Amino acid sequence: MMPTDTLHRLVLCLFLAMVFGAAGGCAPVKEPANIPEPTKIPAPANIPEDVRIDIYRDIAALVAAHLRAGDQHVRQGEFYDAAASYKAAYAYDDRLEGLQAKIVALEDKVARESARLYERGRGYPATDKERALVAFNAAIRLNPAHAEACAAYEQLRADQAIREKLAALEDQLRQESVAYTSKPEELQAMIRKNETLLSYDFSNQTALRLAPWLDFAKEQQVATYLNESEKLLAAGKLARTKAILQKAQTMAPDNEQIKALQKKVQQRQDTGYLLKLARDQMRQHDPRQALIYAGRILGLEPKHHEAREILREVLQARLAQPPAAATPIFAQREFTSAMATIRQLCLAEKNDEGAEGLARLLEKGLQREIGLMMERGQELYARKAYIDAQGIFEYVEELDPGNELAHTFIKKIENRLDTIESLQ
Repeated sequence: MMPTDTLHRLVLCLFLAMVFGAAGGCAPVKEPANIPEPTKIPAPANIPEDVRIDIYRDIAALVAAHLRAGDQHVRQGEFYDAAASYKAAYAYDDRLEGLQAKIVALEDKVARESARLYERGRGYPATDKERALVAFNAAIRLNPAHAEACAAYEQLRADQAIREKLAALEDQLRQESVAYTSKPEELQAMIRKNETLLSYDFSNQTALRLAPWLDFAKEQQVATYLNESEKLLAAGKLARTKAILQKAQTMAPDNEQIKALQKKVQQRQDTGYLLKLARDQMRQHDPRQALIYAGRILGLEPKHHEAREILREVLQARLAQPPAAATPIFAQREFTSAMATIRQLCLAEKNDEGAEGLARLLEKGLQREIGLMMERGQELYARKAYIDAQGIFEYVEELDPGNELAHTFIKKIENRLDTIESLQ
């Protein structure tokens, strides 16, 4: 239950808001960011319980509305308005946890950013009036109570050339909005001009009136671009899909759906390139490299049918042939590592018979490669090339942690190296 003195103060606040806020509801008037100490309000006469409950409900709704408005302003970067909304909530309930600190932080941010923009405008040379106007406009848009920025802005707005430019831009917008034929290039041009006009004058009524309509038209055009892109992507027309998505991103740079489709297009392009490389390596009788490229494809598209077929062909041919001449160790390691990675990709594909069969084939191939590497390591050990042999056995142990023979040879090599070092 809310304390009686707080309730009485809130009742009086609600009454005053109803009397003086008829024109604009309870929306706070913009003012310099200074938080006054809450005024102590004398307690009125006792209030009936049913009236008290209604008052609690009304006050809670008002506080929630002001808090939501403040959060929305923060998301839109309107920090002055956010602070004003939070102040309105604070006026009804000064016990809200962390609200006063949030107001102070916002006021400080508004003051600092507005001052920075004002100084930027002052720093432009006298001949660069348009950039100075933009800076002053941004300063007072952030903090309408910034008197110096307001004065500097009004002084520039009085310039004849500035007035003529803004009037011409506004007139162009009006004419183009009337003549609009739904062409994307027309929409893009109007959006740019509207944004430019607001950058000069954030309270321009023509630009403010057109902004919601332009936003809606932009959303519709982006939706059209996305629909067209998905159809083109499904048809495999990657270049055209990419071009359409670039147009969409120009209008909506932060749209997550556009980014996701661009990622898909890039993935398809990468897959196509790797598949071409894999086919070329097969034609050039280099199945090792073909397997590596096919494995990269499965890393992008685990169910890629042709990549799986290339892998099966390489592995079946490899298992059917007797061991070839010793392969350079770096190439052997790259090939074996690719097989291990592909096996893990296949094992991750649950309830996929094709992936399961390929994983079994890869396991056979891995065991064969591990056997060949063990033979190579033992040859190097017999020739007392201990460092090279140690590298091979350690790699085998990494691929096959339960390989006792590899572990034994590692220990032998460590002992031999310790003995050699002690004799030196």
